[in-house]
Amino acid sequence: MMEMFHALTTEELYDLGFRSAYRRKRENQNLTEIDTTNRENWGVVAKDLEILGWGVFKLIGEEIRVELCSFPASFLIGYFNAMFGRDFVEHPTRIPDVMVLVPRPEKPREEERSKTGGFELGP
Repeated sequence: MMEMFHALTTEELYDLGFRSAYRRKRENQNLTEIDTTNRENWGVVAKDLEILGWGVFKLIGEEIRVELCSFPASFLIGYFNAMFGRDFVEHPTRIPDVMVLVPRPEKPREEERSKTGGFELGP
């Protein structure tokens, strides 16, 4: 399977993960009955992936910590973006076999930007 992943581009891996999530949502009885975009239901998705043998998934707030997973980050980002309806990015880590995915910070709406004179203010 790793040979297949190495043959694909980052964009193709993302798309494959995205499509896999939609297919999983349709075919898995446990996932069709819940709203996977609701943060309270993310644990069901994580447990489902662990049962499939994808790795160990720990949810810490909005962060997804992935351990011992053979899937590339771009595939998982596509999968979680589709499943959770959020835009995730990989957070750098120095720990081998650990991947951390965090939601991309949302940009302020246009009306909020007009209050700041067009400048985005930091957190």
